Amino acid sequence: MNNIREFAGTLPAEIMQYGSSSNHPGSMKMRAGKLTMLFSEGSLRYISFGNIEIIRMIYAAVRDRNWLTVKPVIKVKNIDTAENSFLIDLNCTYQSDEINFSSDYLIKGGADNTISFEMQGVVLEKSVRNLLRKVKAVSLNTPMAHMNRRISLQK
Repeated sequence: MNNIREFAGTLPAEIMQYGSSSNHPGSMKMRAGKLTMLFSEGSLRYISFGNIEIIRMIYAAVRDRNWLTVKPVIKVKNIDTAENSFLIDLNCTYQSDEINFSSDYLIKGGADNTISFEMQGVVLEKSVRNLLRKVKAVSLNTPMAHMNRRISLQK
């Protein structure tokens, strides 16, 4: 194979879409005012306003010292949906040879066309605390133990 397009063409659709061949649970359709999206594996995907996709995906990632993503174990605690809003409460545990981190997420979609992610996390082993601080500085420039981001689409 001479180029990346040829190689990509040989990959199964599941790997091209999700990045792995592991089983992926179904998605749930969500609505935040006029925004529509899918909730899948702890992330919001295909956020659209009408027929226009405005954001492909919002997700949280924990990475190791080699910048490899640590796959989380996701436990959905609760999902509340209404006609134009939703609230998702979930926990993610990230574990690898050098990472042991747990975080609780609240993902909110409001009838006023807003989406927010809130995260409270704790490092479960002190040996990785400095590594997580370095990742935070590179990727978010906010304290790793608390993150709050809000996206709003005005009418």
